Amino acid sequence: MDIISIIAGLLKNTKSLMEFEEQVKILMQKVFTQWVGDVFEELDKTIKQKKLEEGWEYCRSDNRSVQFL
Repeated sequence: MDIISIIAGLLKNTKSLMEFEEQVKILMQKVFTQWVGDVFEELDKTIKQKKLEEGWEYCRSDNRSVQFL
């Protein structure tokens, strides 16, 4: 389901515009957090692969969390 369909569903299923606004805000926080996380994961893969090709050793991968206000 794309973001437009999700927002349209929220608009249809909320009782007031204030409730809709709050639901969209929560949705956008989740979506942006996921997108930023995906970007960092892709950067990590790219950098790790480049360094392995340069002869570096891979020791570990630490978990990180991304939070938005």
